[in-house]
Amino acid sequence: MRRRAAPVLLAALASLAGTATAQGTAAPPRSVHRAQTEELADELLRETDDAREAAQLGDRLFPERAPGLQALTTPSIDPDFIVFGYLQSESQVFHTRWNALTHVGSRFVGFDSSGLLTGTSAFTGRSSYLKSGGAAEAAGVKVILVVNNFDDGGGGDIETVMTSPGLRATLAGEIADLLAADGYAHGVSMDLEFSWGASVRDGVSAFMATLRSELDLVDPALELSIYTNAIFSATQWDFDAVTGITPSIDYMLYSMYDWATGLTAHAISDFDNCLGSTRMHAYLDDGLPPEKLVPVISAYSRRWNGTAVYNGVGSSSSSSGFTDALYDVTLNPGSGGPYPESYETGDEAGWYAWSDGTPHVRTWEGLEGFELEIRHALSMQDPNGTWSGRRLGGVGFWSLMWMAETSSIDPRTGGAVSRTRTYPHVYQLCQEILSAPGTTRFAIEGFEGLDFRWRDPNESPDTTGDTDGDSARALVATPSGPGGPVSSTNAMRVGVDLESGGANAVVFAHEVLASPLASSVTDLNAAAAHFDATTELRAFVHTDTSIPGYVVRMLAIDAKGELEASPPLPLVRSGWRRLVWDLTDAGAVAARTTSEPAFDDGDGVLDTAGGGARDLGFFGFVVEGSGAIDAEVTFDEVTYEHRDPGGRRYVVNELRYADPDRELVEIHGPAGPLPRGLVLRTFRGSDGAVVASVERD
Repeated sequence: MRRRAAPVLLAALASLAGTATAQGTAAPPRSVHRAQTEELADELLRETDDAREAAQLGDRLFPERAPGLQALTTPSIDPDFIVFGYLQSESQVFHTRWNALTHVGSRFVGFDSSGLLTGTSAFTGRSSYLKSGGAAEAAGVKVILVVNNFDDGGGGDIETVMTSPGLRATLAGEIADLLAADGYAHGVSMDLEFSWGASVRDGVSAFMATLRSELDLVDPALELSIYTNAIFSATQWDFDAVTGITPSIDYMLYSMYDWATGLTAHAISDFDNCLGSTRMHAYLDDGLPPEKLVPVISAYSRRWNGTAVYNGVGSSSSSSGFTDALYDVTLNPGSGGPYPESYETGDEAGWYAWSDGTPHVRTWEGLEGFELEIRHALSMQDPNGTWSGRRLGGVGFWSLMWMAETSSIDPRTGGAVSRTRTYPHVYQLCQEILSAPGTTRFAIEGFEGLDFRWRDPNESPDTTGDTDGDSARALVATPSGPGGPVSSTNAMRVGVDLESGGANAVVFAHEVLASPLASSVTDLNAAAAHFDATTELRAFVHTDTSIPGYVVRMLAIDAKGELEASPPLPLVRSGWRRLVWDLTDAGAVAARTTSEPAFDDGDGVLDTAGGGARDLGFFGFVVEGSGAIDAEVTFDEVTYEHRDPGGRRYVVNELRYADPDRELVEIHGPAGPLPRGLVLRTFRGSDGAVVASVERD
């Protein structure tokens, strides 16, 4: 759904925000997190159908397992990097892409002027997915307590506590005790926002040292971090490498937002501003090592009324999701959409305009901006050159809530449902950019938690032969045995209970819903994953026994919304097997007839725009054959990997560019002539413009 603020809250937001200039040089608002909390109000506590189903399942949600029988799943992100996702709301927790995260920050827990924690139920009463035995633990994702306070004025909570040694000790003890009493917690992040002077600054540094000591008494492995504002102030922060905050913390979460909170339609995470000499650079100069710097990127968008241009002055700005922006520029038919998108190089911001009688502008990161900002963690860009080439600690996102929509249309019924559509694009970028060097295969689904978009197969209109409707899915401990996944905790078991003696099929699919903005348009952005036509898909498949006469196939959605299927894997023996689908093999695509109103029948061709367009989506599996059976098929670790058509891989092997008159590019590939149509392009680094293009005749 689109998240619109009520007028009274917009007024409050404007008073907090201040005004950013067209260049984004004014200070960001005192508290972006506070502004969004007020703007969204009760929506942050909204309960979805998925939450109600999880509550009904209760203790049966996650499989029981004997302690020590299996190791936790190994996260797919390189251990040198952090991918920190703030919750803000738990509405999307059931659909989190666990493989792409290393840390999840809890909903806010506060403290008062006595140094006592408040609202601790946000942590102690959190979803079972984030507790011991839940999806986060199964995936090896750390759960971090986030303690915040926005009362930063003179005599407020922050000043009162941070200038008192006794109150600092009280608060540190409260936090340590809360973590010590928890069955699955890995540390605390302090979110103190943001306006104070030198005495509070020194108190914050002293508090972090005290808190570090208290955490060490519980467990030295507990992490400590702090969230900071985008513009460094020496009267607010001391990151001296010996006497400041730096020795106490494991990492600092740097706010890349919000350069767009005033009336000017501007970039949210304005990248060139964030790299300025008083921004990230200043924290590093103050003593923070780059490896402890974790930039937090805006996963939300902002909309202004009354203007149709970037840096135009509008009114009534409000926050919406990354999802809203991507939907508008790809699928939204309203007001003449989808809307053409522009990109502001330097700011690294996507933006677009439309009119419904009133002009509007929305800015967001754009997929290009997200990719550039995530890649920044690999090698620091520093305008002064001091820190260039140093890796950062990773990235964070405010917040995971903005990557999902909680109101949808069920294409099967045409009715409105409070079911979640998660967009996987940013998760996939994190895996592809921040996985360990040499990683080429990336996760679509590890089934460490129950994502409720994986619907029971008896609900699919393409399931046939299940006359009593009892074919169902359940999360189970990963079956043992040779040939299975080497790093997995949970898997998905599908009960295949078919009574018909004829041709039967059980479809186990990741539900693709529609937006309330256009009920007839399937929201393909919310597929389980997106990839291009030069991809190989794999999944582990397990059966306890042979199932003669039955096969399993993968299902994918192409750019025309047609359903296509992989070659069959016969279920002729028990144990683990691998189902593999090389999309570059045209002969490996089978047409699939479907009764799903969201899709069209397949034609045996994966229609795509080509050129690397990631316009194919993973849908699920079908188990089909003939005759009545009662069996179980278990799926695990669905992954994708790039494939070069025909195995013909060409790479740039050597460059010589110092002398413009003697430039050389050496291309390495298989023996024989270069294929016709192969193009070599060179780009200008400053603006991405094509400098030269050489095509094989």
